[in-house]
Amino acid sequence: MGDAGRPVPISDGTGLVSRVPSLTERQTKIVEMIAAGYTDKQLAGRLGMSPGTLRAHLDRMFRAVAVHTRAALGARWLP
Repeated sequence: MGDAGRPVPISDGTGLVSRVPSLTERQTKIVEMIAAGYTDKQLAGRLGMSPGTLRAHLDRMFRAVAVHTRAALGARWLP
């Protein structure tokens, strides 16, 4: 992961950095947790935020990487 606040590139599954917008360190942590199977409720609790705040983060992330679901977001991260 990058330094605090610095964008971290998304893996394209081939070991190369994909040509999609980068995510912040916080957003990268959220994607890693989604890929690991955490539910929204678990994510919000672990990250110390409300479910509504988490949903806002997810919506921004969906737009940034052009996906529409948590599963698609997690899949973009997995190698």
